[in-house]
Amino acid sequence: MFSYLGAASRIGILTTTLLLPVGMAVAADAPAEAKAETLVEGDALAKNWNPPAYPADLKNQNVTGSATAEFIVDEKGAITQVKVVDATDPRFGEALVAAIKASTFQPAIDGGKAVASGNSIKWNFELPYKPGTFVQIAKLQKKPAVADVLPDPEYPASMMPLQRNGQVVCEIDVGADGSVTNYKVVSATDADFVVAGVPIFKQWKFKPAKQGDLVVMDKKIAPLTFEYDRTGANDPRTELEANGITLVGTNGEKVQPACDIEPVVIVLPQPVYPRELLKSGQGGEAVVNFTIDANGRTSAVHVDSATTPACGASLVASIETAVFKHAFTSGKPVPVDAQIKYVYPEIKDTAEDGESDETRLLREVKSGHAIASAKGLDGTLHPIWRAPATYPAALLTKRPKGDAEIEFVIDRHGRARIPQVMSATSDEFGWAAAVAVSQWVFDPPTRSGKPSDVRVRIPVHFDPPAQ
Repeated sequence: MFSYLGAASRIGILTTTLLLPVGMAVAADAPAEAKAETLVEGDALAKNWNPPAYPADLKNQNVTGSATAEFIVDEKGAITQVKVVDATDPRFGEALVAAIKASTFQPAIDGGKAVASGNSIKWNFELPYKPGTFVQIAKLQKKPAVADVLPDPEYPASMMPLQRNGQVVCEIDVGADGSVTNYKVVSATDADFVVAGVPIFKQWKFKPAKQGDLVVMDKKIAPLTFEYDRTGANDPRTELEANGITLVGTNGEKVQPACDIEPVVIVLPQPVYPRELLKSGQGGEAVVNFTIDANGRTSAVHVDSATTPACGASLVASIETAVFKHAFTSGKPVPVDAQIKYVYPEIKDTAEDGESDETRLLREVKSGHAIASAKGLDGTLHPIWRAPATYPAALLTKRPKGDAEIEFVIDRHGRARIPQVMSATSDEFGWAAAVAVSQWVFDPPTRSGKPSDVRVRIPVHFDPPAQ
């Protein structure tokens, strides 16, 4: 399984500071009612154990044996669903069940709260019979939730021209009814895959987890894979060509061949559109050279040509974030040199059929349209996926800390769009932060129940990566 988080080698840390109380002193003369009960974490315990009575007829016949029973101790300590799961004689099982029902228990404590739990007791009936008042309770192992209905996602139309495979990995909570009650995206190869994948996670159904007869919540790490269907597409280009990438030799010529197996794009964010291009009314382009090393990471990233410095800087920041499945020669990973060309399209004054939300918002900004702030939204903005920022390679020698402030728009589908650097301790930090933010995804914002674009601003902090 590929993990974007695990693969990154230069991560900029997005920091949010919250001031929380770290402790509270209780005065010695505080009234008793103000002191909270201390709950000790742990499994259910027997508070008062009434040992099973030895069945008289079995005792008279000198019959020994054992019995095991499973039962639930609920959050109040009450006993439910007691059943015998093993007994050398049914009468031993009946005696154990009667003992459990006659005893009192303390519920399990998890996270400072009393919770229901599934448990078992095995009791040996031996002669001479001298039962004690202590019993060992075993917590039943949880049988994890099992997938039942897992609908496949649709490959996003926006990724079709790029021909990329993708993956979104979620941590999900499976409730007592087998539905997904909560989710958290932990890695993703592209924001468009997140937008397509999250609704599918919500539709997944499971046979719920159990602890004996007790239905319990479960957590799972769930990968969702997107595969580009080349057979159904009328596109003769290779994946690298579809992404504007050419493998090159030491003198800049195209290599034939550079390797036995070409590298594969895993992560490659779209470059951020420079706002200065909107002012001129024209598009632009940039060409950047780089190396894909034997680990699939990029290095030696530098501008070959660019319409404006901002066009080159934006593409450099995108390539420094990129991750590839490395090239192979004779079955071994090898580095290859590459070049990417990216065209920043001209943004026209009138809408065109099938235009993306990115193009629509750029056109609105160009025309002077004001996008409303978060004030007046139906609820707070909830992030689904926040891609980490990559520490700029140009700053690795001196390794300074850095900051940037980014203004961007969350579109009506929840995608972060058209990020703009409002301030930064260096241009490199600004572009790196903007590229990261461009991959963020939120729950779609609404106003009065209708989807809405919203303008927000956030700070991004960079710490140098560990050496």
